[in-house]
Amino acid sequence: MDLNNAIIIKFGSIMIIKFWGVRGSIPTPLLPVEYENKIREILSLASAVDISDNNKVEAFISDLPSYLKTTYGGNTSCVTISSDQVSIILDAGSGLRLLGSDIENGKYTNITGDEYHMFLSHLHWDHINGLPFFIPLHKNNSKINFYSAHENCEDVLSEQQKQEFFPVSLESRPVDIEFHQLTEENEIKLKDLKIQTKKLGHPNDSYAFKITDSNNKSIVYSTDGEYDHTSKMDTYIAFYKDSEILIFDWQYSPEDIGTKKGFGHSSYKIGIDIAVSSQVKKIALFHHNHDYNDKVIDQNFENAKKYLRDKYPESKLEIILANENSDINI
Repeated sequence: MDLNNAIIIKFGSIMIIKFWGVRGSIPTPLLPVEYENKIREILSLASAVDISDNNKVEAFISDLPSYLKTTYGGNTSCVTISSDQVSIILDAGSGLRLLGSDIENGKYTNITGDEYHMFLSHLHWDHINGLPFFIPLHKNNSKINFYSAHENCEDVLSEQQKQEFFPVSLESRPVDIEFHQLTEENEIKLKDLKIQTKKLGHPNDSYAFKITDSNNKSIVYSTDGEYDHTSKMDTYIAFYKDSEILIFDWQYSPEDIGTKKGFGHSSYKIGIDIAVSSQVKKIALFHHNHDYNDKVIDQNFENAKKYLRDKYPESKLEIILANENSDINI
């Protein structure tokens, strides 16, 4: 982070969201054939335009469809939220490895000191499988605080690092570890942030987190939740109400979700309906389906924007597509 940004953060009282992993269920790397197909399509488009100098090249790239300009990433859920005084980590999917590497190399300076605060929405493997590869876990001058509403959190994290699954046990790591039990009734205060918890409909339960700063601005992280006629929708709307941004699980398209009842996930239609009812300012579509390639994700994103325009033409809701290594200032 450069000095100018640091000054803005210190005096501007903003929160910074950074996405380290945005996929759901299992890491999904870009296949070589998918990469080659992108190159072929880009070359085909380039053959019809003038790219004889750098300015024209940049203009050409700018006009490319989003799915050709980027890849939405292959790592599973991991997000950081940084305020003026503290950073928290939301979930420990495979994206956590990238965060740890950037901390080690001095590229990510929002986390200061050697104490980490990690909030786990739930304990399914795609939300914890990055932990063994998180460099601070292996540092004897570090402390990691785990916050979870699951009473068996310590046992599950220990289990995944048993010798049958991983070379070194959690208990053998030199890091200082402390576990904190969350409930829907209590809230956690960390410096200038307040964190509240809300149970979602998901196999074995998942929990949303509402993070509120000293200016009463809120970010809601709500992944792995299923909403149906049995959901107490009013309680979710109240929890999400007036947030600056709702990070929302849209794993299935509206066409696919009908066959996935009980899987514990949602769609962009449900997310937009909830966001409009909750009067949130932005919704970040997150937890991309592992079976959807970049082009499919892009098309679903366009469908989501069309759904908002058609159903809520007066709405000022902004829809964002979460992308690995991207950040948002609130």
